[in-house]
Amino acid sequence: MLAIINALKDWRHFLEGLPKPFEIWSDHENLKYWREPQDLSRRQARWAQYLSRFNFVLTHIAGVKNIKADVLSRRPDYQVWDFEDNKDQIVLRPEHFVKIATSYVLNDELERRTREAVVQEAEVLQGLEKLRKSRLHRLTDGTLEWEESDGLIYYKEKLYIPNAPGLRHDIVKQCHDAITVGHPGRWGTIEAVTQFYWWPRMKEFITKYTDGCDLCQRMKAATHPKATLQPNEVPEGPWQTIGIDFIVKLPKSNGYDSIAVYVDHFTKQTHVLPINKSINAEGVADLHVKEIFRLHGIPRKIFSTGALYLRHG
Repeated sequence: MLAIINALKDWRHFLEGLPKPFEIWSDHENLKYWREPQDLSRRQARWAQYLSRFNFVLTHIAGVKNIKADVLSRRPDYQVWDFEDNKDQIVLRPEHFVKIATSYVLNDELERRTREAVVQEAEVLQGLEKLRKSRLHRLTDGTLEWEESDGLIYYKEKLYIPNAPGLRHDIVKQCHDAITVGHPGRWGTIEAVTQFYWWPRMKEFITKYTDGCDLCQRMKAATHPKATLQPNEVPEGPWQTIGIDFIVKLPKSNGYDSIAVYVDHFTKQTHVLPINKSINAEGVADLHVKEIFRLHGIPRKIFSTGALYLRHG
């Protein structure tokens, strides 16, 4: 089936949309498996969807008779025996390692400054001299603890950043202030920097940098405990607990530009009453007596977020 799918992809521009069906010759008996209902994997479902774009019929032909296909697919000069296949192949080459840090964040300017700082730092020079004279120490996983490559120093495969003026600061800035990073905070910055770089007491250095970032401090999420929600008590009967809301600045209708909405928390029964935005506390009380009290009596609790009924005069 995979061979058919790949062939259709190669010849799609000739085969898709033909008015008459075209033939596919194959010697695979196992294609009969797809004549019965099957539980398809996601890949097989994509195959079925792709096959629906073509108008074709399958024709079985014995392998010994399929000479033309064999001429193309079974050339003797292309034959690779199993014992010769995939021998001495390197998957991860040396260039895939060591210099990851320089390609990740370091631009040309920072790389140049790092090389210059390595040469100028006395402790680094002494360490390099010891590396050249003594046998390189390897960790339990075979990784070199210290290594020099192309003028740069690596500690446990992480690029060592010398203590040059502003160099470590600019490295952290690249991992913290870049648009693609977006100020990840203290721990996010530590993770980004320590993934590729190393210098003594670097976590303390990064913490001071992030604590001094003005944008991070202004946008820091509040860590104060939030007050717990206090749910309302369940009413014991109709119209004992009600809610009032005012919807104002509506288009005028029959001289009114607002509405007052009364909702019973027990039955969810609602009264929608027309009012004007200029209504005050006395007007709300009068409305309540005329329209609500005469029907449902005095409620035990009234909830409202509106302030119209607090306005006097």
